[in-house]
Amino acid sequence: MLSIFGAARSACDGIRRRQILQAGGAGLFGLSVPQLLAAESLFGNAAPKAKSVIFLLLFGGPSQLETFDMKPEAPELIREPFKPIASKTPELRISEHLPRMAAVSEKYTVIRTMSHSFNDHSGGGHYLQTGKRWHVPIGGGFAPTPKDWPSVGSIVEYADQQRFGLTNPIMGRTPKANAQWGRDHWSTLFSTVIAGGGIPGGRVYGRSDKDAAYPVDAAVSPEDLAATIYHALGIDYELRVPNAENRPMPIVDGGHPLTGLWS
Repeated sequence: MLSIFGAARSACDGIRRRQILQAGGAGLFGLSVPQLLAAESLFGNAAPKAKSVIFLLLFGGPSQLETFDMKPEAPELIREPFKPIASKTPELRISEHLPRMAAVSEKYTVIRTMSHSFNDHSGGGHYLQTGKRWHVPIGGGFAPTPKDWPSVGSIVEYADQQRFGLTNPIMGRTPKANAQWGRDHWSTLFSTVIAGGGIPGGRVYGRSDKDAAYPVDAAVSPEDLAATIYHALGIDYELRVPNAENRPMPIVDGGHPLTGLWS
């Protein structure tokens, strides 16, 4: 029997390979395959919008100002050195170095207001892959610890499934350029590209301020992103599962799915 906090269900012996792949894709947000299969059995009534996830983590942190949130009217030390070009999305100007992305922008949505306070590659990477803040302080290094939530990226095998994909940086870059005309770490605002799973393309979610420094509305946390992934897969984002000490832990701490992406 599988017991998940208040309900007991029998585990099915005939687990399909497709279920394993689906659980593996969602496992990058902190759950093992058995836990995800148990979650699916408990919340099977939720109609999934996608059956697989492709999660591309950009560990380096590309600049929002040189990609999907260009500010050509900003002062010289803020605006990007590259030219914006039009895309198939009326309100989206894209860097001149991304012409292929501009040509297919009707197929994806840009979330411009991703934001968190862990301004560090290692902690930011853990946070974005799990939806859980890392217990190691900023600057504490890259070594894994026994307390880490699983953060292994999974590429779910293509099949006859409806796919859900996103390209997600761990941070953005400072609006004001440094002395070498580069940009430093800036986790307060960055952009994510999301497509598939029934999400209409050709849209921009959220607005940033005039310098691409802070969200003006619709700020999106890593917890919100994790909840959105679970929601897309038909898994209740309020599910609680046992940790290594058999204590009930929420799969998402305070996040909420961005249901407006599907409207």
